[in-house]
Amino acid sequence: MVDYKALQKITQGGVVSTVVGSPRVCGDQAGMGASALLCYPSGVAVDTGNNFYAIGLQLTLWLIDSGGTMNALGKIAGCAASITALGAALFVGDGCSGQILKIQGGTSSPFVTVTPRFPSHYKLMA
Repeated sequence: MVDYKALQKITQGGVVSTVVGSPRVCGDQAGMGASALLCYPSGVAVDTGNNFYAIGLQLTLWLIDSGGTMNALGKIAGCAASITALGAALFVGDGCSGQILKIQGGTSSPFVTVTPRFPSHYKLMA
């Protein structure tokens, strides 16, 4: 479960606990537990090793290990919209370019490119 500034987990028994972040403090900072700061993560994924991955407000890709330590893996170019863990690979969807990036073994490569939902020549009206 994602709060705007914290990553929380819910057990099968319904117990909610904060893994990293603080519900009252917004930031983009590595650390453990409440000393790690997140701000409006745009995506969260969990791999088979119970590690979490999140994309922060400044497009930092974060790894949160099962012990609650959060470290930066790098920056995402574009405007990340979603993230999925599948086996040993992460897939990050870029909502601006329509590209899905595959990250595995410390390297990244384009996986597929699709037509963006809102091509760059369209403008959304408020």
